[in-house]
Amino acid sequence: RSTLFPYTTLFRSRKVAQPELLTQAWEKFHECFHTFNLGPRSRDFNSVHLCEAPGAFITSLNHALVSSHPETNWNWIGTTLNPHYEGNSLGFMINDDRFILGCLDNWEFGVDNTGDLMNINNLNKLKERCKGMGDIHLVTADGSIDCQGEPARQESIVSRLLESEIYTALSILSEGGNFVIKMFTMFESETVCMMYLLDLCFNKIEVFKPADRKSTRLNSSHARYL
Repeated sequence: RSTLFPYTTLFRSRKVAQPELLTQAWEKFHECFHTFNLGPRSRDFNSVHLCEAPGAFITSLNHALVSSHPETNWNWIGTTLNPHYEGNSLGFMINDDRFILGCLDNWEFGVDNTGDLMNINNLNKLKERCKGMGDIHLVTADGSIDCQGEPARQESIVSRLLESEIYTALSILSEGGNFVIKMFTMFESETVCMMYLLDLCFNKIEVFKPADRKSTRLNSSHARYL
């Protein structure tokens, strides 16, 4: 029964809401959006989505804004490993460009066109582009690395990517904004240090497990910037 539950909810969501690019990530963010009131507080709303391919967080946010905040003037930027860059390993990126192709101008792949957020030059280029948007009200980070070869070391392997996501969010998020980051377990010293850093920078940290997440994976963390 627990194995069939995610597929049942996906089928129900597809039938009722008819959303674009429906995945478990879509439902996960939709739940976070309404649970933590991540919507706009004024007419203008700017968001940045890190490690976003294939784009489910963006399409989920679009659905939520159209449904609950139809008057919003929304601008967004997405980053991900560029699926059109031949130097990127298929084992590290999501090779799905269905959504990306329709909105290429909204995507930032950095100075080297790889989209690798762990390259400081790409990160700095994203920061410069964000300055032209005005206030950034929401940053999401849904990145991970394929750890099937070493599942016991998943937390340590992904930690460098999480550090890059957190540094980026702290660099671009405006006062009063929200940051949603996907994490897994929280046992290693690297993760503890990252949570401590977030606790220093935000006035509230919440660890939240969406209802349709797999039981072996732990959390999406939500933080509100001071």
